[in-house]
Amino acid sequence: MNKKKCPACGSAHTMKNGTRHGVQLFKCRDCHHQFRAKQQPLPSTLWSDYVIGKQTIVELSAKHSN
Repeated sequence: MNKKKCPACGSAHTMKNGTRHGVQLFKCRDCHHQFRAKQQPLPSTLWSDYVIGKQTIVELSAKHSN
């Protein structure tokens, strides 16, 4: 069983659903939401790190790529 959780409904009933640009895609069996294996940071998190944290674009890329 796949351990990825659906970001939309939180269900663990997911399955692999192909790849796109080399990134694994998953699909939730409960709500049929499709999502990527790696979750992207929220725009508000990026903005606060950029403005309040005084981080450069290169620093933000390195921080959120892991």
